[in-house]
Amino acid sequence: EICRDRECVQIRDLAVNGQDLIRAGVAPGKEMGNILNTMLEYVIKHPEMNKKDKLLQQFLPGGGVKTENYRDPEKGIDYLTEV
Repeated sequence: EICRDRECVQIRDLAVNGQDLIRAGVAPGKEMGNILNTMLEYVIKHPEMNKKDKLLQQFLPGGGVKTENYRDPEKGIDYLTEV
């Protein structure tokens, strides 16, 4: 039944993979594995959320858009810019 319904039961079934996380600024390693495992647990409970944009938005700061802080020294204002 699970296979027939195409539900996610392994990390490779996620709509997000390691390359997606790298593009979003996550370094390969333990942190990436933890994020993927957390995503898998979430998707097992909420299969309708197995969509790349939804998972990146839910589990990564900035929704998976790589950002960096920039401070304008003249105005004394901090900005968050997309890289």
